[in-house]
Amino acid sequence: TVLLPAGAVVVSGVACYVTATTARKAGQIRAIEEARGKVDEKGLREEERAKDVAGSMQALKALERKVRERLATSSRDLGAQRELRELLRKQVAMAERTRDIESGLKAGVEMVALARASAERTKQDEDQRGLATALLQHGDLLVAANDFKGARPPIAESMELRRQAAEAAPSDMASLQLLGKAIVRMRELEVQEANYAAAVALSPR
Repeated sequence: TVLLPAGAVVVSGVACYVTATTARKAGQIRAIEEARGKVDEKGLREEERAKDVAGSMQALKALERKVRERLATSSRDLGAQRELRELLRKQVAMAERTRDIESGLKAGVEMVALARASAERTKQDEDQRGLATALLQHGDLLVAANDFKGARPPIAESMELRRQAAEAAPSDMASLQLLGKAIVRMRELEVQEANYAAAVALSPR
């Protein structure tokens, strides 16, 4: 008969004595390794996301150069103007996500100018919507830069353009939804500037 110390276990006929302290330390080590693994995984994901953003921006810039070459030979190429406006819109959205506010604002100014030129030239609904979208997006970036005073004109103009579109087609749900987004942005801006009465006036009734 072999007497085993208290807390010992027998595995395949071999007596293994594991103290409570050893088990506790082993658990702590496993927890630390798991936590380190999660941190490493998160870091790798963030690194890959940064690479994706950089790669996407490089692709957008390459396309932008080609479109600008087309505009250099034909400045009134409406298709190229719309394409450049869309490329700039994507750059502004990416800049907002990465907090590259300076680059986003620079692209936003040109985006709005292109959208306005197209809207004034064609008077078409597509370009009117493009202008309203560009104005709202530029306003959003100005809000992100804490330039609430600067954000008011583009957001207000976007809301008015979308209000006109909704009134012209009251049964068009897409127009109503776009108007709703602009109203929400303006209401948020009023709250930021402590214009609570104006914010309440913009609230649904």
